Amino acid sequence: MACPWRRLTGRACPVCGLTRSVALAWRGRWRESFAAHRLGVPLVVAVAARVLVRPVPGSRAGSRPRSRAA
Repeated sequence: MACPWRRLTGRACPVCGLTRSVALAWRGRWRESFAAHRLGVPLVVAVAARVLVRPVPGSRAGSRPRSRAA
Protein backbone atom coordinates (compact mmCIF):
# COMPACT_ATOMS: atom_id res chain seq x y z
CA MET A 1 0.00 0.00 0.00
CA ALA A 2 1.49 3.29 -1.05
CA CYS A 3 1.53 6.29 1.27
CA PRO A 4 -1.20 8.74 0.19
CA TRP A 5 0.95 11.71 1.25
CA ARG A 6 3.87 10.48 -0.87
CA ARG A 7 1.56 9.86 -3.80
CA LEU A 8 0.13 13.37 -3.51
CA THR A 9 3.31 15.34 -2.82
CA GLY A 10 6.13 13.09 -3.98
CA ARG A 11 7.76 13.37 -0.54
CA ALA A 12 7.75 10.90 2.34
CA CYS A 13 5.47 11.64 5.29
CA PRO A 14 6.92 11.72 8.84
CA VAL A 15 5.92 8.12 9.55
CA CYS A 16 6.82 6.50 6.21
CA GLY A 17 8.80 3.35 6.99
CA LEU A 18 7.93 3.28 10.69
CA THR A 19 5.90 0.05 10.54
CA ARG A 20 8.67 -1.71 8.65
CA SER A 21 11.25 -0.29 11.06
CA VAL A 22 9.35 -1.58 14.10
CA ALA A 23 8.97 -5.02 12.52
CA LEU A 24 12.69 -5.18 11.76
CA ALA A 25 13.65 -3.99 15.26
CA TRP A 26 11.33 -6.56 16.84
CA ARG A 27 13.26 -9.25 14.94
CA GLY A 28 16.60 -7.85 16.12
CA ARG A 29 17.62 -6.40 12.77
CA TRP A 30 18.68 -3.08 14.33
CA ARG A 31 20.68 -1.56 11.47
CA GLU A 32 18.01 -2.25 8.89
CA SER A 33 15.39 -0.91 11.28
CA PHE A 34 17.31 2.31 11.82
CA ALA A 35 17.78 2.68 8.05
CA ALA A 36 14.01 2.32 7.49
CA HIS A 37 13.11 4.93 10.15
CA ARG A 38 15.07 6.42 13.03
CA LEU A 39 12.28 6.07 15.58
CA GLY A 40 11.65 2.33 15.09
CA VAL A 41 14.24 1.05 17.58
CA PRO A 42 13.43 3.60 20.33
CA LEU A 43 9.72 2.86 19.90
CA VAL A 44 10.22 -0.89 20.32
CA VAL A 45 12.43 -0.34 23.37
CA ALA A 46 9.88 2.04 24.94
CA VAL A 47 6.95 -0.30 24.35
CA ALA A 48 8.87 -3.33 25.66
CA ALA A 49 9.88 -1.39 28.79
CA ARG A 50 6.31 -0.26 29.36
CA VAL A 51 4.99 -3.80 29.01
CA LEU A 52 7.61 -5.19 31.38
CA VAL A 53 7.12 -2.50 34.03
CA ARG A 54 3.34 -2.15 34.01
CA PRO A 55 1.37 -4.91 35.76
CA VAL A 56 -1.21 -6.83 33.78
CA PRO A 57 -4.73 -5.42 34.29
CA GLY A 58 -6.74 -7.61 36.64
CA SER A 59 -3.69 -9.18 38.24
CA ARG A 60 -2.79 -8.67 41.85
CA ALA A 61 0.71 -7.49 40.98
CA GLY A 62 1.44 -4.21 42.69
CA SER A 63 -1.51 -4.48 45.06
CA ARG A 64 -1.01 -4.42 48.80
CA PRO A 65 -1.66 -7.67 50.64
CA ARG A 66 -4.81 -7.78 52.72
CA SER A 67 -4.36 -7.74 56.46
CA ARG A 68 -6.11 -10.31 58.56
CA ALA A 69 -8.31 -8.64 61.11
CA ALA A 70 -9.04 -10.78 64.14
